[in-house]
Amino acid sequence: MVYKLVRNQALFLHYDGKHFKYESVLKPFSGIVDKNHRKIQPGDIVIMLEDGTFETINEFKPKPN
Repeated sequence: MVYKLVRNQALFLHYDGKHFKYESVLKPFSGIVDKNHRKIQPGDIVIMLEDGTFETINEFKPKPN
């Protein structure tokens, strides 16, 4: 799951096959830290991992060829 944090509200990034759209998620993110112990900030894009922890991925970097 990919989330974007806006003003302490998470938005779930959903891909319907043609477009990306954000859906509101009511889970509060205030005070939550990612797996690197960095506090998640408004505007961050984070992934919820299978173990329930979060990883911040503010940049989608293309893989080198």
